[in-house]
Amino acid sequence: MKLYFKVALVLLVSFILTGGVAAETEIDSYYTDSDGKKINDAKVGDTVQFYVEVYNGDINSKENVVLDMDVKSPLLYDDWRYYVTWDGGRTWKENDPSVSFNLNKIKWNIGTMSSGQLVAFNWIGIPLATGLEEVQSKVSVDNVVVNQTSAHLEVVTQGSDRRTNKVKAIANTVPMQETGVLLDYMVVAIALIGTGLVFPRIK
Repeated sequence: MKLYFKVALVLLVSFILTGGVAAETEIDSYYTDSDGKKINDAKVGDTVQFYVEVYNGDINSKENVVLDMDVKSPLLYDDWRYYVTWDGGRTWKENDPSVSFNLNKIKWNIGTMSSGQLVAFNWIGIPLATGLEEVQSKVSVDNVVVNQTSAHLEVVTQGSDRRTNKVKAIANTVPMQETGVLLDYMVVAIALIGTGLVFPRIK
């Protein structure tokens, strides 16, 4: 009897904390490589994918569900395209009109979500340059934000070591300081040019 009492107490507390029926709308975002493995970094020329998943864990349906994505990125992509799914990934629709773009902001008007329904937004592309990209996503119901998440991707140059190139990828700089020898030669060359020893001044 004591065990049953404890289980009933836990269920009662859970019922009170969730307001009886309202379960939090879940949201998750992440990047993957071309094999579907979750990643936080990639190289220039790799095929990467970005996902945002929204799940209605409530026993009731939700109306006027909207997903907003704020993309903070210096990256340029080749072959960029996007898809959405309303059935948990069984079927995907490309360039669906329910998605709109305004500069670096993406809005997906999901509409009504039934209980237990999983929807997802996906884009695929090939980064052409280094940089650090972050996407902040939030889901709202009836114009009220109910959950949010974020994901980031660091893109480095082909053949480079991600650990040594982290600062360069964030700053999007040219990898000139990797070797002090090259930098020293450049300083000497500039000095010679300035004194006219290499290139004679125009008279």
